[in-house]
Amino acid sequence: MDEDTHLNLESVWHSLSLDNIYQTVNTSIKGLSDVEATKRLKANGANLIKHHNQKSVWQMIRDQITDLMIIVLIIAASLAFVLDGIYLHRVSIEGVVILVIVLINVVISVIQEIKANDALKALSKIGAPTAKVLRQGEISIIKSSEVVVGDIVYLEDGCIVPADIRLIETNNLAIQEATLTGESMPVDKFDDQPIAPNAILPERLNMAYSSCIVLRGNGYGVVVATGQNTQIGKIAQEIEHTPEEATPLKQKLNRLAKLLSLVGAIVCVIIIGVGLAYDINQWNQVLYVAIALGVSVIPEGLPAVATIIMALGVVKMSKANMLVRSLPAVESLGNVSVICTDKTGTLTKNQIIVTAIAHYGDIQQNNVNDPNHLDSHYTPLIYASVLCNNATLDPDHVQQVLGDGTEGALLALDHDFLRLRQTYPKIYEQPFDSDRKLMSTIHKINNINTVYTKGAVEELLKRCNSVCYQDQILVMTDETKTKIMTMANTMMQQGLRVLSFASKKISEIPNQHNINIEYDLSFLGLVGMMDAVREEVKPVILECQKAQIKTVMITGDHQITAVAVAKQLHIFQDNNIVVNGQDLSTMTDTQLQTACAQATVFARVSPKDKLRIVKTYQASGEIVAMTGDGVNDAPALKIANVGVSMGKSGTDVAKAAADLLLLDDNFTTIAKAIREGRRIYQNILKLVMFLVAGNIAEIIVLTLAILLNWTAPLTAVQILIVNLVTDTIPCIAIGLEPATDFIMLLKPNKKHFLLDKYALWNVFGYGFLIALLTLSAFSVGIFALDDTAQAITLSFVVLAISQLFFVFNLRSRTLSAFSPHQPRNILLFFTVMISLLLILIFVLVPVINAALNLCWISWWMWLLALGFAVVPIFVGEIQKIFMRNYHLTS
Repeated sequence: MDEDTHLNLESVWHSLSLDNIYQTVNTSIKGLSDVEATKRLKANGANLIKHHNQKSVWQMIRDQITDLMIIVLIIAASLAFVLDGIYLHRVSIEGVVILVIVLINVVISVIQEIKANDALKALSKIGAPTAKVLRQGEISIIKSSEVVVGDIVYLEDGCIVPADIRLIETNNLAIQEATLTGESMPVDKFDDQPIAPNAILPERLNMAYSSCIVLRGNGYGVVVATGQNTQIGKIAQEIEHTPEEATPLKQKLNRLAKLLSLVGAIVCVIIIGVGLAYDINQWNQVLYVAIALGVSVIPEGLPAVATIIMALGVVKMSKANMLVRSLPAVESLGNVSVICTDKTGTLTKNQIIVTAIAHYGDIQQNNVNDPNHLDSHYTPLIYASVLCNNATLDPDHVQQVLGDGTEGALLALDHDFLRLRQTYPKIYEQPFDSDRKLMSTIHKINNINTVYTKGAVEELLKRCNSVCYQDQILVMTDETKTKIMTMANTMMQQGLRVLSFASKKISEIPNQHNINIEYDLSFLGLVGMMDAVREEVKPVILECQKAQIKTVMITGDHQITAVAVAKQLHIFQDNNIVVNGQDLSTMTDTQLQTACAQATVFARVSPKDKLRIVKTYQASGEIVAMTGDGVNDAPALKIANVGVSMGKSGTDVAKAAADLLLLDDNFTTIAKAIREGRRIYQNILKLVMFLVAGNIAEIIVLTLAILLNWTAPLTAVQILIVNLVTDTIPCIAIGLEPATDFIMLLKPNKKHFLLDKYALWNVFGYGFLIALLTLSAFSVGIFALDDTAQAITLSFVVLAISQLFFVFNLRSRTLSAFSPHQPRNILLFFTVMISLLLILIFVLVPVINAALNLCWISWWMWLLALGFAVVPIFVGEIQKIFMRNYHLTS
């Protein structure tokens, strides 16, 4: 069979008859010969997950240094070196700092890209080491990499499925497919009839898929896909072909860099043009000032400080059970607007528990009971649950079930089940069979041979002719059967997996295996089970809703189960809809986008569906966090703005594809991560506002002075010194601002531009205010004192100190800078004091002030300068009064 034929058939193997499959893959029930297997292995390659087209480290570095922000920084560094070399005859400290910033960012980005390939490496390691196949008419154990299409493979309890297999024969076969499909329960497999072509992955019960684990029973089948053509191989291709998206902050910073670069270029042209028009002989000084100012427009310290802020946030998050694998994801957390979460293991404990139990009396009253409050009337039902049961608990790990998880859940009905089993040991067993959907055991209870049977309700009722209740045997009527089925259906609609139980007395124990004892049974009752919901998740979901973050459940589980869990956790409400995988497969992108606006539950979805859902939300402008733990989650984890994997239960593939690992596998930790991400994002936003407002003030000061043909209020060196004092020292302290109590009530910033209307007004408003104050101080020196040196010194002091005071306005949009409710940030006050001390040194120390073209000013000039400099604080206080009133009314 050639590869094209395989690709056409890969999605319909489950719908073909076995004869058709034998013919298509050119094999038979006798398997392949060694010669034919070798020929196919050579032609189609090994049964391995491969990954191609990995970029070299040099290619990664090239991609980084061609990034717009990096190019702007390199140009800024080059100009700084040229200017300082020509005019100051030294190596530019600013240029060195900028290049170090560039180096740090490139190294971090390359490391993150290398880590992105870890998912593919992990995926290639999850396959079975060996496989049991039929070759030359005999059973052989071979390396799983040598399995080829057409092989007949044997599966047994505990083995890993080596390839995609169409089952030929099964015996009580159950396979755990959670990592591939998201289905929380083991899937019972059958070998009988072909399944509809449009059946979704979890419903293809005649297929066994590569890398899934056999939990129970045995069987064999024919290999129909290996390597890249398996379902797990297609996930690998999705991971490989899923592009790495720039984080929202990086995209916004790039747009800001474009804007500021344009502003810088325009400013340079204006200053050079006007300056030369006034005095062409001063061209070199005009050029120096223009370029220095153009360079200062770019907040070159921002990338480095942002990196440090995020790195410190990572350290803080690690102490709260969050391991960050991708540094840029930290800031993305701050603007997450949609959380797409897996159900099993994230919203639930991945631990099946009994939540409802009902005997005949309960069913008559249309009621179920809490399994924690049972009286003696439930004793026969408890005996049946514990004795007709092959599961037990690991003696070394009490909470861990050895055997089927569903049977393990039943053991909780009797905390001393081991004593019960020792008292009434199993004498005979009629094992579970996928055709009967029943299991029976015989025990000697009070010297009477007693049969206990459990299984599917509809199958058990066919074999019941009576009901056992309060030591009485009542005749089973059609009305009673209807009531039992109605109760069972109600329980199933609540997302419960329902088992029914029955018993009878017999005189003799069968002396042969496979003797049917399942007839003339007495019905005992129903037991409902489900994956236990994490109760601590409920308040977190509500907190996310208050923060305008939508929580969406995406699961491979059945729709009824998914909605039942979603309702318990307040994810699914009256105005929401559920979309299942079959409906989703027929939707256009536009229809899916419309559905996503209302949907909070996606059930029975495939790995491709998860990827498509995340992309659809992103196309709608949402910033998406995706949680998951299985192999099937990896492509969606990779493409999401923030991929979140479970640290305990997650597969290596999911962990490698994720940006963030939850070390406690708890959804509540995501809320903590988002809170920390919001704090970091808000602090970076404050940092941008602080740096850009100061740079705008400098631009306006010099541009207006040149347009008015005044002496320049500041020299190029003084501009660089102001930037050193104000831009560098307080920045880390701004980035370490604690979170306010209402940070989770802020709206996520889903817009393409970093600065919202409030931020833009502040940046330009305070930039203009600081420039006006600086020019006013300069005017006093020129026109009142008639002293250019003192005028320049006054403008230098006002510009520097007013920028430092402006930082206190940025701490909160509504709280007063003097409010006791402001979170404490001692470091901010400490760094501002250091900056003020440096300004004093620059002005008062004779050698330094002479080098900077500054001069000594009298005490009343200092008071005048401080009077100008504190104006931004008072303006900010007035603004916050209006902001508080606005928030109260809205």
